[in-house]
Amino acid sequence: MFYCESCRVTREWPKSFSMSFGNCEICGAVGSCYDVPSSKLPMPKNEEEVLDALRVIGLLQEKGFKTVSDGKAGTILERGAVRVAVYTHPADPKVEG
Repeated sequence: MFYCESCRVTREWPKSFSMSFGNCEICGAVGSCYDVPSSKLPMPKNEEEVLDALRVIGLLQEKGFKTVSDGKAGTILERGAVRVAVYTHPADPKVEG
């Protein structure tokens, strides 16, 4: 997952030493973005983050990723040897994975 500093702060996501120049997958801003596997990101906290996650799934599908699993907590997409997990359910202690 590529995300800019602004989106990182807003969503309270981790910083990473691994960065790439490109488009933020959340807001679309062009610049230096953190490059963090989506499986390392926390579960979405609210409806806005769920909508962001669904938008990311759509962008990945446009880039040729195919859905290999779609469960209660999220979706796993795959293209070749690359596998991406996108969490689409808000963090809720009542939801079991």
